[in-house]
Amino acid sequence: MASPFFIVGSGRCGSTWLYYVLRDHPHIAMTDEARVLEFLYHCTVLAGTPHNQKVELATRDAATMQGVVHADHVGLFAPLFTRHVKAICEDFYRERFPGKAYRYWGDKLPEPRAALSARYVWPDARYLVLVRDPRDVLCSWRAHARKPHVARDFPELQDLPVAPFARSWDVIYRGLQQELDDPLLLRYEDLCAEPRRHIQAILDYLGLAWAPELDRALDANESFANHGTSNDLAATNGRWRRDLGDSDLSELLAVCADTMRRFGYDPAESRG
Repeated sequence: MASPFFIVGSGRCGSTWLYYVLRDHPHIAMTDEARVLEFLYHCTVLAGTPHNQKVELATRDAATMQGVVHADHVGLFAPLFTRHVKAICEDFYRERFPGKAYRYWGDKLPEPRAALSARYVWPDARYLVLVRDPRDVLCSWRAHARKPHVARDFPELQDLPVAPFARSWDVIYRGLQQELDDPLLLRYEDLCAEPRRHIQAILDYLGLAWAPELDRALDANESFANHGTSNDLAATNGRWRRDLGDSDLSELLAVCADTMRRFGYDPAESRG
């Protein structure tokens, strides 16, 4: 029986690069933000909302929905729906990866709440928390937003302000730290420095052996051309020293400093 495995963290934390490596393992069936679990999570919330009430959905943009199922029947319908969510999700991965003898299926998710909710349906779910210095994350977001295709399709990312970004990063990692008891924690900077060592640690966490497909994926570095904003992995670290202005840096640290320390980042570090 295959078990779920999720990569969670903020955007621009290296999860796409890691996905491009892990997806090729013969015993891992992983999607890149398919967000099927997010869809089912929101449906589950709605299934438990009586028709005469409204519910706030945990989405990127604020959304409120009116309940649909009559209040007299929600108590019966909601647990039935939750029970079938398990089969829907598992069927999706079986049909998405026909013929693959995977032991783990999962997604990398930009919204951790949906992934965290999976624990109540799949108690054996495994989590990799990928964290990156928020100073570099902000610089990476801004560089990514300047790419022509991103600027065209996501104009709201242009001139990303510090305050909402900092609050989002802080909320995500405070929540992950509080809600997960035994995740595998991996810092992006460490992954960049020794990718094979840390990917082996991920496989050890899952009880899987190294596969030749991972060597080919690491050598190809396929995601970097389209998704990366630096020439290589090493150049992505410490970019805040040259790219982030003093006022932006102060505003970010005012929100994120405490959480940064918990993950081993020094808010007092100088530009050097």
